[in-house]
Amino acid sequence: MGTYDLVVGAAEEFLKASDSVSANKSKSNIQIIDHLKKRIEAGTLQVSLSDGSMLNYLSVAANNDPQSGIVSGGPRKGYWYDPDAKSKSEAKPIDEEQLGTGNNKTTIYERDFYPIVQLWLEQKGYKAKDMSNLKSGGAWGNPDIIGVDRVELFGAVEVDLVSCEVKLNSENWERMIFEAISHKRFSNRSWFCYRVKSDDEPLPKGIEYYAERYKVGIVQIFITDKEMMEIKDKSKEPLHFIDRTIERTPALYDYVPLREQRAVVERASISLTVTF
Repeated sequence: MGTYDLVVGAAEEFLKASDSVSANKSKSNIQIIDHLKKRIEAGTLQVSLSDGSMLNYLSVAANNDPQSGIVSGGPRKGYWYDPDAKSKSEAKPIDEEQLGTGNNKTTIYERDFYPIVQLWLEQKGYKAKDMSNLKSGGAWGNPDIIGVDRVELFGAVEVDLVSCEVKLNSENWERMIFEAISHKRFSNRSWFCYRVKSDDEPLPKGIEYYAERYKVGIVQIFITDKEMMEIKDKSKEPLHFIDRTIERTPALYDYVPLREQRAVVERASISLTVTF
């Protein structure tokens, strides 16, 4: 659990325990920070933060985090806990497809492709990780696969954060591609990846405009139904399909402020040396 989650969780516990569950029972930021500092001093909250950082986390939780139950009444009106404020979305919905007929049907999931996409990102030089099962982050807050590269030169450090959204096919791409687009708020590069059953399948009409307009890459993964069965029963490794993973349009680089990347980096438990 990252520092942000620890602090916000402790603040939520304090508000619930003190019955601060409505506007007329709110607690001031000073009261909340004092409580957090006492817990830090007692060793029951294992973080090291300035008052300003804790105030920032509290503000983000109240105003921008759909997974937080902390609510703000506005300037000088304090904070309270409201469980209904939490987003209903938890883990990413399961995307599945049935292959075969009759009693020989096999269910495949988009997560069956994740090792292939993860290997593809590693081939590009990124450390990669499956993020889909993380429940914090809100709607479209966690990409399926995240990749990170850390470059250091003369004491300066730059983090290149990338993401991949993976789908079983291109159906409803006009809606699905916006998951990849939404990740541009914290990703320097973002790809929309989907399976095709033919190595010469054209791109859906109109998708190139979206790719160019929002600087999102498009990746096709050519895998037949028979090969999907082999992936499912692990008789074929991701390496077998790495040359079938084709970047049809590149993901263009966008600068993203580090503060916008901090939450996803902490959720992924990425250390300074870029390990997972």
